[in-house]
Amino acid sequence: MVGFLLTFIFPLVNSGLIYPTQVRLSWTEKEQQIRVSYRQVTSTESYIAYRPILCQDNPEWTYLLTDKTRIDVGRYGSRMQFLHSGVISNLTEECLYQYAVGQGLFWSDTYVFSGRTPEYTSLNDQKPAKFIIFGDWGAKVGHYTKYLLKQQARFRDFEGILHMGDIAYNLHTDEGLVGDLFLEMIQEFSAEFPYMTLPGNHEYHFNNASQYMDRFKMPWNEYNQGTSLYYSFDFGLTHFIMFNTEFYLMKHSGPEGQLQLEWLKKDLEKAKLRRKQKPWVVLLTHHPFYCNVDWTRSLHDRNTECGIDAPKLRGILEDLLNSYSVDLVFHGHLHNYERDAPVYKNTTVLSELDTLNLHLNPKAPVYITSGNAGNKLKRNDPVSTTLQDWCRAVSQDYGYGKLHVYNRTHVLWEQYSSEKLKRIDHLWIIKNI
Repeated sequence: MVGFLLTFIFPLVNSGLIYPTQVRLSWTEKEQQIRVSYRQVTSTESYIAYRPILCQDNPEWTYLLTDKTRIDVGRYGSRMQFLHSGVISNLTEECLYQYAVGQGLFWSDTYVFSGRTPEYTSLNDQKPAKFIIFGDWGAKVGHYTKYLLKQQARFRDFEGILHMGDIAYNLHTDEGLVGDLFLEMIQEFSAEFPYMTLPGNHEYHFNNASQYMDRFKMPWNEYNQGTSLYYSFDFGLTHFIMFNTEFYLMKHSGPEGQLQLEWLKKDLEKAKLRRKQKPWVVLLTHHPFYCNVDWTRSLHDRNTECGIDAPKLRGILEDLLNSYSVDLVFHGHLHNYERDAPVYKNTTVLSELDTLNLHLNPKAPVYITSGNAGNKLKRNDPVSTTLQDWCRAVSQDYGYGKLHVYNRTHVLWEQYSSEKLKRIDHLWIIKNI
């Protein structure tokens, strides 16, 4: 009888019917908060158990009942499951926090996260910060990136992960199983570091980003109304803007694009007023504004991304970004790595001093594409043999980048090859304040 019960119970636990899976963190629209999200197939009540560590004597566990949302990750109601979510508040940056999620006898592993969170009103955080940045990562070909990122995560050498769209390839594929597999793969990172996302074209299945919006809970604002499609936050010395370029490239785009532009202008104006406290402004999108790809050797029959889409996006956004002195613009979408010089209107803009790996007081944004984390085509896009004069570094290796904001005047960008297990490019940006 015992053997029969074990045979029955273990598959339920491993399949997520009882045991919670896809545990991940994200910051909210409020300070001193973090959101914990995870998946269960049953609708049973579930809890987040947490306590501070390394900052209090004999800390006690707190149990937080989660909200649950019924979502369908398959077609026609074929794969219903429940997204559980709860917000832990009153965090302090001096503390680490230990937590687990679950119900009754079945709990997740225990994870640890930092109490340091974005600021929205106080603006007191002036300490250095590091972020992992990439786009275009799926479970089937993401093992190179997963391995190297795992090594860096062991040392807690960054504050958060920023994923610029094309998540899982695709969240909806195989009745949502591909999305489930990816979110389970990243759990060892996403359960200990906030995993912040924006949508790419692969999140818009039939122009519908419902799976993305159901699965990911990003900061709310009065314009996005909780859709997680675009948002911003201040962290350390940097204002980060997560911007959705899909609105401007879809065949059947509606008024959302104009609404987002209205939000962006207000957001940049607000960032301008805070520039003394947050001197660095960084914009992240999925689609590139500048790129160099050899389309004669690609699977595409014409230069759509670099020849049509990029100029269109520049026409909509470039003047705005320049007028507000945005420092860095990151992209994914193209499956390679490219770093460009400060550029405006397709022309290199000279800084006070320019070398291959340094710009002193740049007078235009620096554009970087890091869309090579691991795409479903199992190969990266070929680099053009005739690079534009503003292109400074390219690579077809799988990998990702890390942004180090050291202080008010110095930022370092590093690109890693997860195939070669080493740094393959870097850039210092220095500006006088």
